[in-house]
Amino acid sequence: MMKPYKKTKSQKKIEELQLGLPEAAATLQAGWQRCLADFENYRKRVEQDKKGWQDSAKMELILELLPVLDNFELALSHLTDDQKKNPAISGIFHIQKQLIDVMANLGVEKIAVAPGDKFDPNLHEAVESHEGKGGDTIHTIHRHGYRVGERILRPTKVVVKK
Repeated sequence: MMKPYKKTKSQKKIEELQLGLPEAAATLQAGWQRCLADFENYRKRVEQDKKGWQDSAKMELILELLPVLDNFELALSHLTDDQKKNPAISGIFHIQKQLIDVMANLGVEKIAVAPGDKFDPNLHEAVESHEGKGGDTIHTIHRHGYRVGERILRPTKVVVKK
């Protein structure tokens, strides 16, 4: 009768490793999938943060440019009809129009308001009030307000009739 083949320690270890290979592969694959999911979440978070930083920088720039737009409007509103015909002044009107177009391309729009409109505290900031008829209506506009989409950048400063 033949003696059974006796395995050496190294052969036993190889067999153990071969039998454990599917479990090890499954463990490695699960770890790899977790790592891939974590990286995808990280990438999305970075993209979201980047968009937030860009939007914040854009809003800061717009808020810095609004006083320039106000000053154009204020300066040009005091001109007489004869002065408006001057070619240099028409060039200034053109520059103001370019600035308005740039703001429009950034999504900025002027809040539409006129004297006699109903006062809306969400859109308007009352800087003064006068006694008068008609309830809470706008009497005078001191400074125009602006918005980007539904976000109010700056409310319209108005005098209100109470």
